[in-house]
Amino acid sequence: MRSKFKSTGQIAVTEIMLDQNNYRLGPLDSQIECIEIMFKEFGSKMTKIAGHIARYGLSPKPIVVSKDDQGRCVVRDGNRRIAALKLLINPAEAPDQYKRSFQEIKKNAVPGNIPEKIDCLTADEATMTEYRKLEHLGPQDGIGQVDWDARAKDNLSADVEGKLRYPLAGAICEYLEKEGVSEAGKVSISGMQRLFQDTEASKRIGFIWDGQQFYFTAKEDEVLNILKEIIFDFTNKDKDKKKTVSAIYYPQDRKEYLDKLFETRGLKEPTPLPKPVPPSGGKPYNEKSLITSKTPTKTKPPWDRPRVIKRGLGLPVPDKEVKLNTILFELSRYIDVRKATIAAGVLIRLVLERSVKSYIKKNNITCKSDKLHSRINDVAKEMKQFGVIDKKQLEQLTKMSHSEQLISAHTLNAWVHNPNYTPNPREVCTFWDNIYFFLIECWK
Repeated sequence: MRSKFKSTGQIAVTEIMLDQNNYRLGPLDSQIECIEIMFKEFGSKMTKIAGHIARYGLSPKPIVVSKDDQGRCVVRDGNRRIAALKLLINPAEAPDQYKRSFQEIKKNAVPGNIPEKIDCLTADEATMTEYRKLEHLGPQDGIGQVDWDARAKDNLSADVEGKLRYPLAGAICEYLEKEGVSEAGKVSISGMQRLFQDTEASKRIGFIWDGQQFYFTAKEDEVLNILKEIIFDFTNKDKDKKKTVSAIYYPQDRKEYLDKLFETRGLKEPTPLPKPVPPSGGKPYNEKSLITSKTPTKTKPPWDRPRVIKRGLGLPVPDKEVKLNTILFELSRYIDVRKATIAAGVLIRLVLERSVKSYIKKNNITCKSDKLHSRINDVAKEMKQFGVIDKKQLEQLTKMSHSEQLISAHTLNAWVHNPNYTPNPREVCTFWDNIYFFLIECWK
């Protein structure tokens, strides 16, 4: 594929056209509209990419172009970067509220980092299409770009910034790998950090953390067995048995998980040691340096609130949607979800239905079924295709069609139609929080 791409030579940035049929934003009527919609879609992210260019120069990632019917070079990959460059060269072309920002960025740019001419790459249509598939359609069983997981990002952070985002989980997983637990190198490090930094959880497992190193507060072999079981739970190849972060998300969840772990695996609470002991090769324990990452037990979880819709977090619904706006107003001002849970649940279903219906009509989407979960899937796939949502968000929305999921379209139907099923406030608020990003995109 690489051999099929050819350099265009130096082209003036002002002569490069933004793609008015951009998969993310098009079809659009003009270059001015391209910039306007780009800022509506990405907002301050446009100033951030411009600031990065001004400080470090243009990314080595190629700008791919092709010729249109008039012989002009049109961006096929790299629209945001070209738009940022155009506005750095001439900040007056930026939307009014961003003009000053681009003027300041240009003024403080490193000399030479805002080129007026650049080299681009071009190829035949089929080759460019295949390249964009590799770049933007995810891993595709390994042929496409593979997203970095939390562990890889943490390693980069440590290398570049000299600090880790998940130091405790990283230290314990590194210890476990040395002890032959290879699965510790594959487990979700962010999920393990959530569990291990909980003071009550770490106390039961048998260790403490001083901010740089962990120490055993119980017999090492017993603690090791407990840690192994935890790692195996979260790396189980059987999807039905594999634990996810939802199992340990809140303090009560972590307590219940550990209760069940000890009850069902024949594990005993580890035997306490008279004094904390470091892992092999670790520095001696110093009580004065101890830093415990206490989980604030008094802080209410986000779902424990009187109103489903938090103040200032409504939806950008147009004024003509009078009924829907009224429902949103009632959910945010009048309906206490703790006292009127069923009413809140039913209204949320109406909000979701109307939002999905609006998006389908606005974007002329042909749906395979009238079932709500199927329509959500169709809309989510459309959003992913056009870069509106990312892969993880798509996966979250496709779970709506799984009846075994606690929060799904089937659950919503049960709230409305099942005479024997009553939702609780936690379910209702959590459901709203999980789909809020989707509802926002439906009305943008």
